[in-house]
Amino acid sequence: DGHVDGEVALPPGDVGFVKVRAGAACHVPIGQLGGMLGLSAGDEDRPAGPPDVTGPAVHGALSCGILRPLDYGGLCNAVRPGSLPLSDMFAAGGPGQIRGFLPSGVGPRSSRGGPRTPGGDALGGDLFYAATAAASAPLPRSLGALRSNG
Repeated sequence: DGHVDGEVALPPGDVGFVKVRAGAACHVPIGQLGGMLGLSAGDEDRPAGPPDVTGPAVHGALSCGILRPLDYGGLCNAVRPGSLPLSDMFAAGGPGQIRGFLPSGVGPRSSRGGPRTPGGDALGGDLFYAATAAASAPLPRSLGALRSNG
């Protein structure tokens, strides 16, 4: 699956910019990898139908974004990269984007931060990209109580 979305800030606001984000993800059951690579998966006799999604699978995702200021002939203040408010900048990190990092944990930081912000506050950026690869497998039947109850 994939997505593209954009945002444009126009006058009479005090900032102007265009912001575009895009991403794609692919989820493939491991049993289907052989067929995708031209190898025999041994299930030629299996009737055609929806893919088997109950077994182990591999997952991959890519995402990126770019933010560019616009001044609309002087109607908006932002005229150079880095001059936009922090709330409009990209922030990377967190379980939904880059696992193992705190939200906004990846990218440029200020020289000082609050007591809960090691290394300084996140400043955000005008460009980002991220790639993720993962594998998943169902719980074994011996843990059936967990499967049924969350």
